[in-house]
Amino acid sequence: MKESNLGLMMKIDSYLNCGFFACFTIAIFENSESASFECKYDFYAYETVGNIYYCWIQNNLKINSPSSALITSHSGGHKSGYNNNYVYGIWSDVGGISYFPLGLDELYPNINFIVIRKGRIQELHQSDLKSLPNLKHLDLGQNDIDVLEEGLFDYNLELVLISFMENKICEVAQSSFDIMPKLHWLYLSYNQCKEVYDARTTFEALNLLVEDVRMNQCNCSDY
Repeated sequence: MKESNLGLMMKIDSYLNCGFFACFTIAIFENSESASFECKYDFYAYETVGNIYYCWIQNNLKINSPSSALITSHSGGHKSGYNNNYVYGIWSDVGGISYFPLGLDELYPNINFIVIRKGRIQELHQSDLKSLPNLKHLDLGQNDIDVLEEGLFDYNLELVLISFMENKICEVAQSSFDIMPKLHWLYLSYNQCKEVYDARTTFEALNLLVEDVRMNQCNCSDY
C-alpha cells in the first residue's frame, strides 16, 4: 500500500474508533483556517473615546475568505505595564482584509474602537458586530461595502461614531440607525447611491452633531 493511502486508512480508522464529539472536533481543526497579525502598540486620542491604548495592525493581516476571518493569535510587544486587557482599539489601513475580522473581543475584552480602512470588505452583517456591545467608534472607510442591512447595529447601542466614507453603498435600510441614542457622528459621504437621502427622516430623529452624506449622486440602477 502506498504511504499516502496508508496514512488515509490510519486516519479513517482513528475516526471510527473515537467518540463522535472527539472526531467532530478533529475534523473541524483539520479543515479550519484562522488569521493572525502583528501589532505595534501605542496611544491615540480621539473625541469619541478619549485617550486609548490601541493596536496598530501591521501589513501581515490577510483575510481572504469567511473561514479565515477568525483572529486567533497576534504578536508584538506591549508597552511596559500593559497587556491585552488595556487595549481599547485596533487600527488597520494596510489592505488585505476582505471580511470583517472576528474574535477581536476574545483577544481584547475591552475593545470599543475599530478602524479598518483601505480594505476590500464587501459585506457587513449584524452577526459580525454582535459580540462587540461596547463598541463606540466604527470606521470602515475606503472599503467595498454596498449595503447597510436592517438591524445592522441592534447590538451596538453604545456607538458614538459610524463612518462608511468612500465605500460602494447603494442601499441604506431606513431602520439601520433607529435605536442609536448615543450616535453623534455619521459619515456616509462618497458612496454610490442617492437613495441615502430617503433615510433623512431617520437621521433627523437622531441627536447628530455631524451628518455627512455628500457626494451620493449616483443611481444604483445604473451599476
